[in-house]
Amino acid sequence: MERKFHTHDTHWLIFVDFMEANLDFARGKFTGIEGKKKTRMLWDDLTNQLNSAGLGVRTREKWQKAWTDLKSKIKQKAATLKFLQQGTGGGEQTTKPLTDVELRILGIFGSSCFEGTNNPERGVNRSI
Repeated sequence: MERKFHTHDTHWLIFVDFMEANLDFARGKFTGIEGKKKTRMLWDDLTNQLNSAGLGVRTREKWQKAWTDLKSKIKQKAATLKFLQQGTGGGEQTTKPLTDVELRILGIFGSSCFEGTNNPERGVNRSI
């Protein structure tokens, strides 16, 4: 039976350092055939770095899933914290503040990834 693999803090630091050094890659800005090739090449490079940490080995696909899950979790946590900050107060803080690594990850994507934008929807008839 295969032992469950746990991602270590060292892995997240490797992820963040790599993504900060490759912002277009982190933000999914590569397009077309060459973009797919470059994305795959960078994921292979990152996978090698993560697996070389000596804390366990995963496939590229498993690391991609771990990154996607982490981003989703952090965006949700940031949105919850933002919502709670806008409340009237008077209660216990039930959500832990963002860690340094979580703040760095949000910095890659900007606050609009969890706050949304203030732009009105296009194509909506506002004269009604």
